[in-house]
Amino acid sequence: MSTTPRQAANARRAVSYFFIVLGTVSGAWAARIPAVKTDLGLSDGQLSYGLLAIAVGLVVGMRFAGRLTDHFGSARVIVPAAIGTALTIIPPATPPPSPPSSPPSSCTASSTPPSTSP
Repeated sequence: MSTTPRQAANARRAVSYFFIVLGTVSGAWAARIPAVKTDLGLSDGQLSYGLLAIAVGLVVGMRFAGRLTDHFGSARVIVPAAIGTALTIIPPATPPPSPPSSPPSSCTASSTPPSTSP
């Protein structure tokens, strides 16, 4: 299978854009690690195991990605990789929805009558 110079340039551009987006998303996620740790109530050890699992997954994934890229080409591998990245890395980095705010205490009905002083 022979590729034209234009196809090679497009594939190179797609991979470059993917790395830019991946770096940006990873940076945003890394900045939220302390908040995620607090929100989930993780200890330092539990957080360490989670981060280690991410690193191991990346190493294993790179071995498969290399074989897939050799077989199918980078242009065909980058789209599913981008979708998979979005599905796995973006949700943990998004802040949880804020709970609905309660009305001010002056607006709530009180079950006790106001006291009057003579």
